[in-house]
Amino acid sequence: MVNNTNIDDIIKYISVLEHQITFNVIEIQTSIGIFNVLKVNFDFNSILKSIVQSLIKSEYTMDANQNTSSRLRSKKFDKQLEGILGEIAVALYLKQFISCKEKGGCPIDVIRYDDVRQDGFKSGKGEFDIKIVTKSFKEFRLEIRTSVNYKYPLNEDTLKRLDTICGYTNYKKQNELGSDFYIRPLFQVKNYDLNLNLDHIHILDMILDKKIELYITGGVDQQVILEKGKIKTMGQNNTKYNTVAIIDSYDIKTLTKTIRAIVCKDG
Repeated sequence: MVNNTNIDDIIKYISVLEHQITFNVIEIQTSIGIFNVLKVNFDFNSILKSIVQSLIKSEYTMDANQNTSSRLRSKKFDKQLEGILGEIAVALYLKQFISCKEKGGCPIDVIRYDDVRQDGFKSGKGEFDIKIVTKSFKEFRLEIRTSVNYKYPLNEDTLKRLDTICGYTNYKKQNELGSDFYIRPLFQVKNYDLNLNLDHIHILDMILDKKIELYITGGVDQQVILEKGKIKTMGQNNTKYNTVAIIDSYDIKTLTKTIRAIVCKDG
C-alpha cells in the first residue's frame, strides 16, 4: 500500500513539475497521401511525475478491467503509466501548439485533472482527462485514449487496423459524458513481433531502455464520430466502444488546425 505519510506533499510537488518534452512531426506514407503523427520525446520530469502518479492512482483503481477479469498490481501500474504518460504528452502538445500565438494558437488554459485534483486519487467522481478553458471561460473536454502497438510496424495497415476510442459503455459505466475531442496517443514497440506477449511488456522498462516510443497520431471531434464512427466490442463482450479507425481520424496537423479553429474563436 502507498504510505500516507506526507503523501499530499508529494502529490503537490509532482503536480507542478516543469516539463521539457519535445515533439517531432513524422510523416507516414499512405495510399491517400501523407498521414502526420507527432513523436514524443520525454524528459526526466515527465517520467518521474508519471511514475509517482501511477503508483498512487493504481492503489485506488478497480481490481477488474472492462472485461471484469482480475488485474495484477504490476499490470494496474503499467496501465496507469500508459495512460498518464499519454495525458502528459497531450497536455504539453496543447500548450505548445494550441496556446502558443507564435504557432498560430491563442491564449487558453490547459488543465489536466490529475494535476489539480484534491482527493489524493481516491475518487473517480468528477474526473476528466484534460480540459481547455478559453479567455471567456468556455470549456472543452478532451479524452485521451492510449494503447500499445507491439505486433505491427507503424504504417498504413496499422492506421487502418487500430482505432481512436470515442467513449464506451458497460454495466458499470452506462452514461459516459461525451467529450469534445478524443486524442489518440500510441506507444510503438520498436522490435514489434506477432508472437510478442503483452504481459511481457512493461512500459517503464521499455522507455528507459529506449525500446518503445510514443506518438500522438491525432484524434477526432464529434463531427468525425457522427460521420465515421463504428460500434465495436474490442474483444470485451461486456463493453461497447464507439470507434473511428485512426486512418479515418484527423492526423496531427489537421487535428491541430481543427482545435485551433474551434477554441480560438474566443482568442
